[in-house]
Amino acid sequence: MRPIQLAGPCLAASLLLAPATAQAFDWSLEATITNDLIDGAERRSPGRPALVLEAEGEANGFFFGFDLETIRIDDDRIEIVPFLGYRHDFDPVDLEIGIERAWADDSGWDDLEIFAGIEWAVDDRLTLGAEVVYVPSPREWELGAGIEWAVDPRFTLGAGAVYNLSDSEWAEIEVTGAYAFDDRLALSATLGREPADRVNYANVGLTYAVTDILAADFRVHRASTFGTRVALSLTAALGN
Repeated sequence: MRPIQLAGPCLAASLLLAPATAQAFDWSLEATITNDLIDGAERRSPGRPALVLEAEGEANGFFFGFDLETIRIDDDRIEIVPFLGYRHDFDPVDLEIGIERAWADDSGWDDLEIFAGIEWAVDDRLTLGAEVVYVPSPREWELGAGIEWAVDPRFTLGAGAVYNLSDSEWAEIEVTGAYAFDDRLALSATLGREPADRVNYANVGLTYAVTDILAADFRVHRASTFGTRVALSLTAALGN
């Protein structure tokens, strides 16, 4: 099942390129190298360097792209998730619908997933979001909801939860916070739990924008699944 994006600050991206104005064709490319790829309570490249690529193009609301990760999960060493869909801005509400399907070099194709999301900018400080993910075969449903609150221009809080409708259980609950010391340096932290697996995780770190397109991140992760680990990452972002 596709992990629903919980609401909360995304420091590496937010410290880099400013939002682009509407173009006939918008594109973005983000590349991250890290010594240990960690996602919540999962080490996706245990103790090994990893590369993450995120690419997307959009024209007239139609978007397409892919996410790529070099991983070490069982015998898989690379995972690619192509996606496509359509989004529309009704201001202050954004709607999005699309499909995606993950592929790994050893496991092959995963199940096709259909997703739909809505984001509502209540005002300049408060944003609410919700998303539903459906897997046709086997039939599975997940529902996610999130909130992001800009306490002030420098301090942001977020929270989100994912509920598995098929298994009638909470899949993930997460709270986040971020504080920007200035335009280049920010502190952020995440505290989460996966109730279905009885797993807790947390991380805290500093992100520094070296240039307008390059950011470095130092982060300490702790989870009941792997103990304490330190991840050093470098992210480059390009786009129009």
